[in-house]
Amino acid sequence: MSSSFVSIKKKCTRKRKCCLTLLEVVIALFLTAILLTELFSAYSLFHRVHIKIALQKERYLMRQAAQQRLSQVFGSIRTMPVPDFFTTFSPLSRAPILFFSFDNGTDLNPDFSNLIKGALFLDQQQRLLLVSYSRSGAQRTDLLLDKISSVSFAFFDSVGLQSRSTWPESLKRVPPMLTMTIQELPREKETARSFSFAYFLETESSVIAY
Repeated sequence: MSSSFVSIKKKCTRKRKCCLTLLEVVIALFLTAILLTELFSAYSLFHRVHIKIALQKERYLMRQAAQQRLSQVFGSIRTMPVPDFFTTFSPLSRAPILFFSFDNGTDLNPDFSNLIKGALFLDQQQRLLLVSYSRSGAQRTDLLLDKISSVSFAFFDSVGLQSRSTWPESLKRVPPMLTMTIQELPREKETARSFSFAYFLETESSVIAY
């Protein structure tokens, strides 16, 4: 009788041990799930931050490259023999098109070297483009910025002492200074950003003849 009681007691003890072991496994799985969830959330947050920083860095570098290129172009605007600097409108552009003549220096393509014509405009794909026209009539397009919603100009008129949003061809002169204000398209969960570039241009009064 006692041996039978001991056998039953051992079976119950084994069952309790099995139950406790199963409970421990469930708790361990629960804690593991919580840990994996936290790790995944942290990795997801790190990945999103990393992508955001990479995009901001790319936009910053592209903006710096555009500013440098425009500085080269507007720093070499030529008014001789005849000023060739004006704005116009076209269905192909979402903003006024700025036409000008500039000294492109020495280019790998001789047709695009020295004094050539250029145009700056915002196309329908919302890209800010610099188009260069060679002396033979060929053209080359450089992408300066993309995802741009608007571009506006402010030309300082030294004769009328006023600021103009456009520069008619009939003026037959180059303004001493221009400012470009560029509005970017809003990014995901970000407000739209705008920035401005200002440039001093060569005018007839700044040309000294010897």
